[in-house]
Amino acid sequence: MFEKNIDYLKAGCMLFIVAYVHLFNYTDAFPGHMTLLFEKLLSTVLGVFVLVSGYLSGLRYTRDGSPIIYYKKRLIRIYPLFVISMLLFCMIGMVTWSECMQSLWLVTVIKGPLPYTLWFVIVLMIYTLTTPLLLSRDLGSFDFTLRSFLLFLFVLVLATMLPTLDLRLLKYLPCFLCGLFVGSKKRSVLTGNQIVMLVRLYLISVILSLIDVENLIVDTVLQIPQLTFSALVVFEVVRKCESLLPSLSVIRTLSYSSFCIYLCHRPVFHVGEVIYPSTTGITQILYLYLVMIPVIFCLSYAIQKLYDRSVSYFVSHANMLVYIEKNKI
Repeated sequence: MFEKNIDYLKAGCMLFIVAYVHLFNYTDAFPGHMTLLFEKLLSTVLGVFVLVSGYLSGLRYTRDGSPIIYYKKRLIRIYPLFVISMLLFCMIGMVTWSECMQSLWLVTVIKGPLPYTLWFVIVLMIYTLTTPLLLSRDLGSFDFTLRSFLLFLFVLVLATMLPTLDLRLLKYLPCFLCGLFVGSKKRSVLTGNQIVMLVRLYLISVILSLIDVENLIVDTVLQIPQLTFSALVVFEVVRKCESLLPSLSVIRTLSYSSFCIYLCHRPVFHVGEVIYPSTTGITQILYLYLVMIPVIFCLSYAIQKLYDRSVSYFVSHANMLVYIEKNKI
């Protein structure tokens, strides 16, 4: 449905997070990984995924053209699976019942603490809710930029007033806004010179991000340019190289099931650890990569496919009932 480059970006980000970063909790085979460089890389990967989410939200909203239709589709697409995942996290003890209930209402981003791993989904859902506020059919680039700036300023002020507000909501917001702008305006791929300019801005922003300050809000604001420019560089380079990317069914499959992969990989890892807990060294790595990772990918694809078919079935039957009622058949 979407461009090949988007499939590669979604699949690549999910592979990095699930098949590498989150394995650190289940193996000691990667010692000394938490370096400054690794933290920057992880932030960039998350930023790219947020930017892609904004890009797709922009495309969907301009296609749907109505806030009601947009919210309805997003609600059906995201929320039921998120609820199931939150309940699973609660069952395996990764979140308390109170945290689960607050997360389902998305209030943990303000009250804290955000749930382990699923914080990312909550932040993305809040960003998604803002899309109709930022876009309209005849909205120009200046108006969009102004609304985006006011939204960022609002979250920044909120962060200063509410110490419990999770600053990741502020940190990744510009990535989403950039993606939303590119998707809604259907901006063409940047030229080589424009990408070089982006790289230069990124290098300058790296220096800014290395400034050491004690205030967490100021530190977060200083990190934002580096995070946003790095995500934009990756996004635009992959778009530029789309013709060089082979069409692989495995990439399309990973992209299609990426949301379910993120939602269910922790519970699957947890069950795998219970089944075969005493793994060390090479045995541990082989078990994770040859058993657990394939199980996560296959199960996630099956869940996403089953869910999509169930939604299609119920929607088609609901439409048929409406048609029968209107026409008194």
